[in-house]
Amino acid sequence: MDPFAPLTIRARAKLVAAGTQHHHTQDSNPESIQAATLEDETKELPASVAAAWLRPADVGYFDPSAEKSSGAGVLVFTDVFHFCDQLTNLASIHSDNAVQRVWWRCLRGKAHVWYNDELSADDRKLLQTDTVASVCDKLRSRFRVSYFHALRRLKQARFTLEDVAAGKNITVFLQSVMRCARALDMSRHLQLIAAFEALDRKIQLLLKEPPSETTEVDAFFAQISRRQGDLRQLAKKHQRRWRPHKY
Repeated sequence: MDPFAPLTIRARAKLVAAGTQHHHTQDSNPESIQAATLEDETKELPASVAAAWLRPADVGYFDPSAEKSSGAGVLVFTDVFHFCDQLTNLASIHSDNAVQRVWWRCLRGKAHVWYNDELSADDRKLLQTDTVASVCDKLRSRFRVSYFHALRRLKQARFTLEDVAAGKNITVFLQSVMRCARALDMSRHLQLIAAFEALDRKIQLLLKEPPSETTEVDAFFAQISRRQGDLRQLAKKHQRRWRPHKY
C-alpha cells in the first residue's frame, strides 16, 4: 500500500459517515472530523506502513486566529513562519510526500476557512501534490503580517520595567517583535537586534551585550530567562523609587 496515496474509498466513506454523525452531535467541527478520520485510517494500516505516516498531532496545528500557541497538550502554531519551519524540518527528516499528505489537515480557524472556502478545488488539488517549499510560499503569502502593519508594530514596540512589574511576559513580547521583523524580511541577526532595541535601556543594561552576528536565538532567550529574577528585583526598586510620597 502506498502510504502517500489519496484517501481510500473506504476512508472517504467513513469521512462522510462521520460528518453525518457529528451533524447530530454537539461536535460539528469539520477539522475534528477530518483529523479523527485520518487517525482511524492510520490504525487500519500495517504497522510498517503506519509508522511512515505523519499525523496532524505529529506536526501541530496552524491557527493564525488562536489566542495562544498551545494548550491541553496540543501544539498550535499562530505564526505562519514557525509553522512553515516545522513543515520544512519534517520534510527534511521524513520526506516531502509525508508532509504533503498531512499539512492541509493541520489547518484550523482562518487557515482552515482559507483552504476550504477561498481556494478552488483545482488549487487545493495542486497544493496537495506541490513541494513543501511551494506550499510554504503560498502560506506565507496569505498569512504573513502585512509590511505596513509589521513596520508600525515594530516602531511602537517597547517593553519597560512597568511591564515587568505588571507581570507581562518578556519572552512573549520579544517573540512578537521578532515575528514583525521577520515579516519585514530581516535577517535572524537583525531580528534579534530589533528585539533587543525594543527593551527599555535599564533592561538592556542587565544583559551582557547586544546580540552579535554569531548570537543564536536560543542563547539570546536563555540569557533573558536567566535574568528574570534580576528583572523582577529591578522592577520592584523602580516602583519604590517612583511611588508618590504620602504627606
